[in-house]
Amino acid sequence: MLSIIFNLKHEWWVSGTTFDRLFQSALDSGKMSSNLEYWRHVADANGGLDLSTMEPSETDELVTALRYTAERELARLGNVDPASEDGSYRIGLLKLLEVT
Repeated sequence: MLSIIFNLKHEWWVSGTTFDRLFQSALDSGKMSSNLEYWRHVADANGGLDLSTMEPSETDELVTALRYTAERELARLGNVDPASEDGSYRIGLLKLLEVT
C-alpha cells in the first residue's frame, strides 16, 4: 500500500498496482508530462508520497492529471465485478476522487 498525502486532511491509501496503472495511463494519454514520472518512483521507493514536498506547479499537474485520468478510466470501465482486477482498480479510482 502507498500513502499519497494531498494535505493535512486528505490522504489516499492505494495499492502500488493501482497507483502504477493510473500513473501509466496518465502518462500514455499525454495528460501528464513525462518529467513527473520521477514521482512515481519516489512513491514506490518510500511507500507513498507527500505532495507538499513537490513544487506547487508539479503538484497541480500531477493531481489534475490523476483526477482526469481516473474519471476517464471509470467511464471506460463501467460496472465491473468488484472482485476482479479491474474491480479493484475501479475502487481505488473512486477513493482518489473522494479525497481530492
